[in-house]
Amino acid sequence: MGNFNNLFRFYEGEEKQAVILTFGVGLIIFILNLFLFYGKTTFVIYNTIFGFVAVIIALGPFAYFQYKSYRISKEIESNFSYFLIGVSEGLESNMSLPNALKYSAKNDYGVLDPYINKIISQISWGVTLDKILIDFADRVNNPVIKRSVSTIIETYNSGGNLASSLSAVASYVTEIEKVRNERLSRLSNNMLQNYVIYFVFLVILVGIQQILLPIFMKSGFGVVSSASYGISLSQLYSVRFRDLAVMQGLFSGLIIGKLSSGTLASGLKHSAIMVFIGYVVLTISSALI
Repeated sequence: MGNFNNLFRFYEGEEKQAVILTFGVGLIIFILNLFLFYGKTTFVIYNTIFGFVAVIIALGPFAYFQYKSYRISKEIESNFSYFLIGVSEGLESNMSLPNALKYSAKNDYGVLDPYINKIISQISWGVTLDKILIDFADRVNNPVIKRSVSTIIETYNSGGNLASSLSAVASYVTEIEKVRNERLSRLSNNMLQNYVIYFVFLVILVGIQQILLPIFMKSGFGVVSSASYGISLSQLYSVRFRDLAVMQGLFSGLIIGKLSSGTLASGLKHSAIMVFIGYVVLTISSALI
């Protein structure tokens, strides 16, 4: 039970309910599909369709919220450096740390604003800075910010120059973002190549479907396969090719995300695009046979 809860530990409120509900519905459809259609050759098309729908229902919201969390995390990381610069400027103006934080909080930091407002509230309640920063890092759950917070706490507890430390941490966060953007720029050609390879893969599948399969059918090979599987050769391979296109699109998208940003979550949008295109193209191709 603990492992099941860990699967959804990053979601709260309505998001968590939506992910659990759709995951459960998709799982039920998938299990029913296995019992009703799996292994029955006359229902191979229904098996594929219901399996695809089950996976979309089960993992679609999960993938959406994962990608949404990834985008928010990167935006928070980007704005965090500006917030630190503001605090550092306040400290250099001989403000106390609470006043410097309040001074910097007056600016607009987008999705970071609710976290900053909570920091200001905790300061007014007399919560220690260590507790405030650790709580902030845990809620944001961003590795760059966690490392930055750890450095800030060490400087604060050791009595070092906090203003200089904040400036250095802000520069570090900014530099990390620059390196990431440069990496994305360098890998843009690789991303394009992955899309081209996937489209070539689709063209090959469509070519086999539209050219080779009719030849096999005319040669009599399709008649033997029809008797063996209970469906025509074209139907059988149409389903299998569609499965291949979906799986290839899913994993190709995840690879693109891992290469470009270092996380699988960033590749979910590429997976969704490729899976959709592959499924539509192979479905249309099947209808034209």
